[in-house]
Amino acid sequence: GRTGAWRLLYYDRSIVCSSDADGDNATHTQYMVAAYVVLFLYGLGVPFFITGYIWVTKRLKGHDGAMQTFAFYTAGYDVSTWWWEMVILFRKLGTIAIAVFTETDTLRLYMVGWFISATALAHIHAHPYTEETLYRVETLSLATIVMTLNLALLFEFVEDTVWAYQGLAVVIVLMNIFTIGVIGWCILK
Repeated sequence: GRTGAWRLLYYDRSIVCSSDADGDNATHTQYMVAAYVVLFLYGLGVPFFITGYIWVTKRLKGHDGAMQTFAFYTAGYDVSTWWWEMVILFRKLGTIAIAVFTETDTLRLYMVGWFISATALAHIHAHPYTEETLYRVETLSLATIVMTLNLALLFEFVEDTVWAYQGLAVVIVLMNIFTIGVIGWCILK
């Protein structure tokens, strides 16, 4: 029979990710290294490359020429925060990385909450948008994410009380519906 430590895919326990007994660990490790390299190159490389390329273009064509050429990346941001899209891409990458690589649900909620809170504070400090409406909508959406994550942590404590569990779920859903409504109103006005 087989002995040793086994790592199985969380969602399908019939798939062996690595096993010290079979020697498959080397193959799994190679795939993991390849995944981290791609995540690093794509997730960090693309935003850095685009931002660096815009910076070089700014030096060659001037600020207006670079901003016009790369409007898909810089439009809507203040002159001093034209690079803010890179921060948003890092926020997305960080959230995904925490969600994928954190083992437990509770720790995942805490870590994503802390990470989004830090990026929300950076957003409030930088005030990156040219239009106040964009700034307020982004602030509201980040606040809603933080509140949703914090309230979701309470599910662990109310899981035995049906009315509290359902009440908490209703509060979270209503808060998110309110946020979606405000964003929709801002778009339509």
